[in-house]
Amino acid sequence: MRKIHVIQHIEIEPLGIISDVLDAKKIQVECTHVYRGDKVPINLDGAGGLIIMGGPMGANDFEEHPSLLDELRLIGVALESEIPLLGICLGSQLLATALGESVYSANKKEIGWHEVAPSEGAASDPLMKGLCDPFVGLHWHGDVFDLPADATLLASSSQTECQAFRYEENVYGFLFHLEVTGPMISDWTHYFASEVEETDQSVEEIKSQTRELLPQLHERGRQVFERWANLIK
Repeated sequence: MRKIHVIQHIEIEPLGIISDVLDAKKIQVECTHVYRGDKVPINLDGAGGLIIMGGPMGANDFEEHPSLLDELRLIGVALESEIPLLGICLGSQLLATALGESVYSANKKEIGWHEVAPSEGAASDPLMKGLCDPFVGLHWHGDVFDLPADATLLASSSQTECQAFRYEENVYGFLFHLEVTGPMISDWTHYFASEVEETDQSVEEIKSQTRELLPQLHERGRQVFERWANLIK
């Protein structure tokens, strides 16, 4: 059976719909739950892929979260082994860091439902092809990064130039969220309600938009994640 390793930073940021995709493809998941005190592994022990999930900490918060350094080392192992790698939100920031880019604070947080515009490079990308038209994605971040050297830009938003990228053939970073479920968004708007207020939105506004927009996001997300899962040997 194929298997992958997942790094999960907090309880309310799990795999979301990625879990359904992996189950359907009979891909075994081994997970390091950092918030429970699990130690980040030194190697991938035969795993055919690596996913780094999101979290409220910053990619540069090494003193407060020293395990981030261990994650960077594990990303390095995955890059050297040339196995499929997927970084989401914080995970994409750590991936950009591992590829030599700096992660820095944006002028303002990008939270809620905002348009994502696929780039020209997305049209021929193994994961993004067919998603050429702008669509509305779920965002929840305050830090950003520039496109890593030798990477292909896949998507931007009006506020953030680099929303998604591919490095080499099978390494992907998504700053925005394609994996979220209704319960996840409910948790985020509850626990991070003060962040929502910083962006002059209301929790109810995001919840209302979720009811309308989440089904279309799931359609796109499943397509992207199924294609990523097909890369796993």
